[in-house]
Amino acid sequence: MSERATLIDRKTLAAVGAEFDRCLRVLLDGATDVAILDFPNHHNFGDGMIFSGEFAALRRLRVRVRSVSDMRSYDPELLRSLPADTVMLLHGGGNFGDLYLDHEEFRRRVLADLPDRRVVLLPQSACFVDEDLIEPCRRALEAHPDVILTWRDRSSLEFAEEHLPSCHSMLVPDAVFGLVPFRRPPWTFRERTEVRILARRDLEALGDRPLAVEAEHSEDWANVRVERAQLRVIRSILWRLGHRHGALADRLRSRIFRSQAAIFTRAAARIVTSSELIVTDRLHAVIAAVLLDTDVIAVHSLDHKAEHLLTTWFPHARVTILNSAAHALERAGAIGRAHQQR
Repeated sequence: MSERATLIDRKTLAAVGAEFDRCLRVLLDGATDVAILDFPNHHNFGDGMIFSGEFAALRRLRVRVRSVSDMRSYDPELLRSLPADTVMLLHGGGNFGDLYLDHEEFRRRVLADLPDRRVVLLPQSACFVDEDLIEPCRRALEAHPDVILTWRDRSSLEFAEEHLPSCHSMLVPDAVFGLVPFRRPPWTFRERTEVRILARRDLEALGDRPLAVEAEHSEDWANVRVERAQLRVIRSILWRLGHRHGALADRLRSRIFRSQAAIFTRAAARIVTSSELIVTDRLHAVIAAVLLDTDVIAVHSLDHKAEHLLTTWFPHARVTILNSAAHALERAGAIGRAHQQR
């Protein structure tokens, strides 16, 4: 394009990826075995990318992932049977706070169930709409003798320093940067477009006219036929496993979860690279575009996650983040017209 809306140099990206690995090494403090809890077993490609970044970094550090479980398959007895120095890693993302109370309550359950294990919360954003709910969160965290909180932006770190001062907190890049270098897929399975609009349709969409409403034609994360066929196989196996517990079921479920996250990660890359310009209010669509060198215009979501993360790790980059979906679409149209006139 004649003028890019967002541009971040490759050296800076590589440095942020290396920083994620360094921080993870510090957090594990020599431990070679981990379990990953709260696997994102839902249709959100961004969470799949986060998990893939976590897993890729652990492999580089030669750390063994002994168990992966979501909220349904979580088995504290199995986790207690793992070697005593196994670190419990709570999957990172954007669910710390009261927007997604089921995840908040699950974290409290883990802390109560596993008081003798180190628990590390992988990089999160913090968002409490109701400040009265901060206190039970603080009590649960402070009751555990060995818990470390990591935050993917300075705003969330400052929240923790103010409201959770007794907890050990650390600034760590989003785990998606564990995918650096993130390679462009050789094919997309999708029609190539000049501008693609990826719009949230959940409670994080901002304002009376969020991007999904303002845009005449938009989509959210979506699979195509090839990916849907792969996911049908995965979901069939998970359905057959049901609520079965035990080491064998856990090993199989862990493999299936890794495969599901990999499918979502590849799908996100194919969506992003099928267009010249992405307009989105999804944080990980923004990050995927940055990693894959696709131009992107970001629109604020409810908790301004994109702004907080990008200004923390890329303060000197060219980044376009707009409050108004209408302004973002107007800017995208101007870029598209300039591209046509070249």
